[in-house]
Amino acid sequence: MRESITKHAAEAPDAIVVDIDDLEVPAESAWLVFTSARWLIARWQNLQLLLVANCPEVRSALQRHGITRYCPCFADEQEAYAAAAVGVRSRRQAITQIPAAGGSAACRVFVRDTLARWSLDAYRTTALVIATELVENAIRHTPFEPSLRLEHRPSGLTIAVADDSDQHPVRRENPEGTALLSGLGLVTSLATAWGSTPRFGGGKVVWAVIGKRDVI
Repeated sequence: MRESITKHAAEAPDAIVVDIDDLEVPAESAWLVFTSARWLIARWQNLQLLLVANCPEVRSALQRHGITRYCPCFADEQEAYAAAAVGVRSRRQAITQIPAAGGSAACRVFVRDTLARWSLDAYRTTALVIATELVENAIRHTPFEPSLRLEHRPSGLTIAVADDSDQHPVRRENPEGTALLSGLGLVTSLATAWGSTPRFGGGKVVWAVIGKRDVI
């Protein structure tokens, strides 16, 4: 269940609504899978995970385990979608397809223009470095043209690069050490967090979060 939710989250929907009335669990503690999934999603995007349960016993179990603090539960889907629509207003996002030829330049233009439109110039330098590295890494190691998505929420900026390859990036350490940071090591040093998440239909999303304290 958790893997399925995180894969759907990689497609960047406005919200994920899960009807759990017919879901069978071996024990009440199994409901904590939704809290775990919400935590994984929250690391890199402001996406709501909403639950639908008409059964009073199920709702009571969720409340007892504190799950509704992170994943609100509603009696029907209509209420859940109405709540999701309100939450969407707190984030801004933009997405573009990056060509394999001239991808780095296209990436930088998109980042500059988007952040200027959002009046987020403070993020520009850090975002340009991270976005360029993630895009170049995708173009260098996969035969696919990636997409680049920027998402802003009150806590910071997320940069996400998606492609159709199932091969996840790995940060390679120099056994002899190095004084210069490059590649994913540079992303690690500049971002609050970064990671790679599989997509539901295949492929992956490599993402990095820039917090307010990370701007340079």
